[in-house]
Amino acid sequence: MPSTWLFTRETESIWVECVDGRALVIAGPGTERKAVEYRSEAELQTGQIALAETLSSGGWVLWPPEKDRRSGQ
Repeated sequence: MPSTWLFTRETESIWVECVDGRALVIAGPGTERKAVEYRSEAELQTGQIALAETLSSGGWVLWPPEKDRRSGQ
């Protein structure tokens, strides 16, 4: 998985970044910010999967990394 992900839902977005292989920084929607630290890389991967599944079930879509969101391409 890449080290950053952008999830979108209508006009909202959530940016997720993996930091040092042991933490996730989650920005959004809106002004919400949160950092989650894990004890191991395995726990981090489990957390990433759980977060992606939760967001997906809530209607969030992972923005394709090969597309430029600002240009709409």
